[in-house]
Order: sequence, then C-alpha cells, then structure tokens
Amino acid sequence: MTYEEILRRLPDGVRERHLDMISFDHWYASQRLWQFTGCRPGRSFPQDLGDAATWYSGLAPRPTRYWTG
Repeated sequence: MTYEEILRRLPDGVRERHLDMISFDHWYASQRLWQFTGCRPGRSFPQDLGDAATWYSGLAPRPTRYWTG
C-alpha cells in the first residue's frame, strides 16, 4: 500500500500526523533543549539498548505453545 492509500483508510481519530510519525524517520536538533535544561545528553541509543536488553526482553510476550509439525 502507498502512504496515500493508508492515509485514506485511517480510522476516525487517527490523523495524518500520527501516520507520519510512524512512517518516516524524524530527526530533531536538541542542542537548545540541553542548553536550556542545563543537562547533558545521555549515552547513544545503541549503548543504552545493550544495557537495557534484559529489561526489554522481559516485556516480550512468551509463547504458550510451540508449533511442532
């Protein structure tokens, strides 16, 4: 399906902005936010994800039975 086809099929309450946020990469300049808050940005996403992998894996649903045939 194209973006336009999906856009036409959006249910009530779901706006184009919602579809846009999950359909395209978005990059934001955050330097002003860090300066304003006086905080420093944390580690990169790959670094934090590695440390949090166990926590994330605990959120995944566990299968109750396996296909054997």
